[in-house]
Amino acid sequence: MSTKLDILDGKKGETLAKVMETMVRYGQLFDATSMVKITSKYNHLVTSFGLKGLASIYDLLDKENIRVKLDDRNEKLSYKMRESQTKKVPLTLVLGDNEKDNNQISYREYGKQETITCSIDEFISKVNDCIKNKEQNL
Repeated sequence: MSTKLDILDGKKGETLAKVMETMVRYGQLFDATSMVKITSKYNHLVTSFGLKGLASIYDLLDKENIRVKLDDRNEKLSYKMRESQTKKVPLTLVLGDNEKDNNQISYREYGKQETITCSIDEFISKVNDCIKNKEQNL
């Protein structure tokens, strides 16, 4: 821990201090509880701050009585998508940084290969229409 504090205090150089401060600020933004070092042969730092930044989207869907189950396991997206198909999940949502930044939702219907991206309002409207008309597919 003292090494991280030394970096933050600038004892390891100004550049490292700025990088550490940026990491801490991003972590605070996304409610991270810790920093995990991940290295590769290229010495890149990869971080994952969790999904708490997407809570507003989940809240909005919940308010519209659309049930959502979060799969926050540390698995590849392709694995999760394949698993949702084998479990016959009617709609699999993909919510990441792009979706959050653009106020959109990406989803895939059961039995289909195409991933569709639309606005959150459009998605909610489609789901509510399907429920109202008792339809299986969007």
